[in-house]
Amino acid sequence: QVKLYYNQVFVADNVKEIMPEYLIMLRGVIDCPELPLNVSRSYLQNNTYVSRVSAHIVKKIADKVNALCNTEREKYEKIWNDIRIFIEYAAVRDRKFFDRVKDSVLMKLTDGSCVTVEEYFTGKKADDEAEEPVENAEKPAEAAETAEAADKAAETAEKKDEVRTVFYTNDPAQQSQYISLYTSQGVKVAVLDHLVDAQFIQSAETVYDKLRFVRVDADVSKLTTGDSATENKDIADLFRRVTGNDKLEVRFESFKDSDAPALLNLNEDQRRMDDFMKAYAFMTKSEAAAPMAPQSLILNTASPLYAHLCEVVEGGNSERAEFMAGYIWRLSLMAHRRLEAEELNAFLADSYKLLGSY
Repeated sequence: QVKLYYNQVFVADNVKEIMPEYLIMLRGVIDCPELPLNVSRSYLQNNTYVSRVSAHIVKKIADKVNALCNTEREKYEKIWNDIRIFIEYAAVRDRKFFDRVKDSVLMKLTDGSCVTVEEYFTGKKADDEAEEPVENAEKPAEAAETAEAADKAAETAEKKDEVRTVFYTNDPAQQSQYISLYTSQGVKVAVLDHLVDAQFIQSAETVYDKLRFVRVDADVSKLTTGDSATENKDIADLFRRVTGNDKLEVRFESFKDSDAPALLNLNEDQRRMDDFMKAYAFMTKSEAAAPMAPQSLILNTASPLYAHLCEVVEGGNSERAEFMAGYIWRLSLMAHRRLEAEELNAFLADSYKLLGSY
């Protein structure tokens, strides 16, 4: 016989209202005749009775989380910000717990709504999947055509066998330009801005089937038209010269949005390694200031500014071309990260010079 005595310490008042007996921090003692009076922490951690109590508590919490998500979704979304850190941390630490609650883990989007991973791709919540009324039922012929089309779509999806991508931001304010470009194309962006999210993403990619998390500044495939763009060696050399980086990768893409003349792109895997090195202080200050992951400058060939820059380069006005290229480079840096002191001074100087020409 095992008895567990505990005190309830609630995370927030609204959590107490909905989940009074499960989402708690346990603090107490175990009353069991098989346990000696003097025990060490390692003994308790390896004891079968304690493990059973722990597994039972984990299961009850997972069941409650799933029940709330399925039956009281509105209330569940209201308390999600309060319990999110605990759920994600528990999911990272305990794979069995993650497997139990993976369909109830929510992601907050930039528009303020909350969705599960499956809802991110389907666009439907559990409440929206109710059957339609009889009066709205399709005619037999139409139903057959719809079923046939659905079967074909399912077969096509199975053949593709593609990895599903969740686009996210860890700094909505700094990455606002990227976010606006994605949302204008109908792509949802999740907000994963907590410290635990870096580890949660790594775990989630192993739990969910064929899932990949990509930060908005790491992939522009959803933003381009897909048409091949002609590379311009003179323009590429110009940007390498004004940035002082001979190894800068310059790519040319035609974007669906013609406003942004250029965007900086950073490989997701390499950036994660940089973040890991910084988090665990494996880098010096100088190394942390200069990312190890190489940056790619993607020029938007659909932008009028890019067309004007090409005209200036072809006209032989090297001074004006370097001024435009440097200004475009610093604008792309501002959308990607905070400018350093020298970069900010150069940007302000160029801005004053630009204003003086009017």
